[in-house]
Amino acid sequence: MKIKSILLAFCLLLVACEQATIELKGEPEVSTEQEDQSEVLAKVNGEPVTQDDIDFMIQRTFSGSEQLFFNEEMQGKVLESLIASKAMQQKMRATLSEDRLADIKSRTMAFEEELYVKEYLTEFATPEPVSSKMVQDYYQQYPEEFGGGDSIAFEMLATTTKPSADQRDAILAKAQVIRDSADWSAFANDNELGLVYKNVVFQSGLLAPELERAVKNTKVGETSDIVLIKGVPHAVRVTSVTTLPAKPLSEVSAQIRKKLAALQLKKSVKAASEAAISEAKVERQ
Repeated sequence: MKIKSILLAFCLLLVACEQATIELKGEPEVSTEQEDQSEVLAKVNGEPVTQDDIDFMIQRTFSGSEQLFFNEEMQGKVLESLIASKAMQQKMRATLSEDRLADIKSRTMAFEEELYVKEYLTEFATPEPVSSKMVQDYYQQYPEEFGGGDSIAFEMLATTTKPSADQRDAILAKAQVIRDSADWSAFANDNELGLVYKNVVFQSGLLAPELERAVKNTKVGETSDIVLIKGVPHAVRVTSVTTLPAKPLSEVSAQIRKKLAALQLKKSVKAASEAAISEAKVERQ
């Protein structure tokens, strides 16, 4: 049975432990608050392992359906694993340096704080539901995200590497000739210039920022100024701009709603955080 296999593997931790002093269930001894609240099933060097510990481990580790199959034997396996865990904790606590103990304490405190923050946000950070109007407004504001916007085709001349001083001077000397020429592909055959010719369709995010700005700022039929990218010269001439139809709202509404839901959650978290700070006395040193 799968759950038995899991428990057996879980309890192999026992092999890694040294023998601990264990007082199994016998005469009840009430010495701590925890013992008052839950039945003590074992003690490891005086530290109790209780029924609450077992219940918590089962709920944390196994799904509800798996818990239905738990019996006394399986709970015993969980108890043994908790005893092993307690023994290992005690041994390491006794051998670690003060710095390592302080580090574990700091991480424990940080984790505890995260749990409280999670509870706080669950209680107070309630995002505003995404309305149909919000979806419609976003769709109209950012059509390029859904296939709309402009498709820009352009020609480009560039060297493959940073040119030598002589090559750079030759390119600059022919800059106006290049700008006026109708056939840029011819310049790719000029060994002195060392230029490569390309036909490109603009896609946002795939070009270097300097080149992207040059493409967007150049009108159809016009040529950009020489753009240097890491010392490599580029010249751009836009050949056409085509307005693309956006996908219909019905196809992308779920995508928009998901994105807006994340934004709404972010806003609610920010508002909840600011509210908590506003009610706290903060003294900056």
